[in-house]
Amino acid sequence: MKQIATHPSGLRIVTYEMPYMNSVSVGIWIGAGGRYESLKQNGMSHFIEHLLFKGTEKRDGKEISQAIEGLGGILNAFTGEEFTCYYSKVLSEYFEATFDVLWDMVTNNYFKADHIDKEKSVVKEEISMYLDLPAQYVHDLLSNIMWPDQPLGRILIGTEGSIDAMTNDTIVDYKNVFYRMNNIVVAVAGRLSHQEIYDTISRYVESGASQGKIPVAEAVVEKQDKPVSLIMNKDTEQTHFALGLRSFHRQHEDRYILKILNTILGENMSSRLFQTIREEHGLAYSIHSSIERFMDTGSLVISAGVEEKNLIKTVELVCKELRNLTQELVSDDELDRARKYAIGQLSLGLEKTMNIMLWSGENLLCTNNVPDVNEILDELRRVNKEDILRISRALFVDNNLNLSVIGPVKNKKTVEKALTVG
Repeated sequence: MKQIATHPSGLRIVTYEMPYMNSVSVGIWIGAGGRYESLKQNGMSHFIEHLLFKGTEKRDGKEISQAIEGLGGILNAFTGEEFTCYYSKVLSEYFEATFDVLWDMVTNNYFKADHIDKEKSVVKEEISMYLDLPAQYVHDLLSNIMWPDQPLGRILIGTEGSIDAMTNDTIVDYKNVFYRMNNIVVAVAGRLSHQEIYDTISRYVESGASQGKIPVAEAVVEKQDKPVSLIMNKDTEQTHFALGLRSFHRQHEDRYILKILNTILGENMSSRLFQTIREEHGLAYSIHSSIERFMDTGSLVISAGVEEKNLIKTVELVCKELRNLTQELVSDDELDRARKYAIGQLSLGLEKTMNIMLWSGENLLCTNNVPDVNEILDELRRVNKEDILRISRALFVDNNLNLSVIGPVKNKKTVEKALTVG
């Protein structure tokens, strides 16, 4: 059962009681991510995420990890474009001990000069690692051409230059702006009641904690009148590409139609892209499409790794599948399978405490609402063939095509020529 409360401090709390589970998953969500950073601050949210594991006034970095792992739990964090999340999963009997550690990390940390210097080196190594992972880095290149010269298009971990420019003062100033009680959500799912969770949190959170105006991210600018491509020539075993189309924001009325459309297109092994690119033509081991939603925009991205000689043919076939979806209605059978898949995956995923915590925490932080699961299932069931055709025609157009490629590409102009849905 879902319950939402606002603590007197301004902190928002969402809980899901799951009495049949042995575990509890807890996440502390901060409204700080890449979209809130200036060019000079690029990578700051991610860098702070790293630093908070280095120690607090009560525990050093080793003691932080030992405190959770010594209970048989997991402790981790991640940074996105619109949030940062620190999370853990433990047996429910250890919830208070775990929250104590997480809250200590987020609120009682201190930044030592040697920690900052060491972590700068670590993050630079992370940047180098991503440059050596073309299957991942190609997505960063794609964001750069879909949202050029703006925060949403920048790499989340920053650049060597922006990392070098960070100081104790700029880090503390950034954290003080974003790590405020009314910009934080605590999400908990597992074998505890809402009241137990709320009372535990209240023992650690002061009612009079500081608030302030919640920062607003820079609105995206989206201007495109033709297909755009970016090719990084690099000697790789495979040529990796990501084809992106701007789509719908978090609360767009057509977001559930897009979910079904994505399932049909490339979310699983029975999808059109997988059947065409892998099964019929044998061009890739894996090809996949996915959706990402932000507060004011979104994306649908198709990605794969192929031999360089097969890049053009693969891009052409992908564009052909997009074109097909704009020209004819999907069959009743294909639509039915896609709806059942989307409904089944959502329902099965929400059997896990971690997935519920992640889903509810992100929703409450980013939309100030956690939708009822049954309402979502009803929306998915209502999607029809005409909806799929309408959304395909709206999104699958030449002036919404963006392609990033990493590999030993021989003819850039031929790649650009292939990028069209006609």
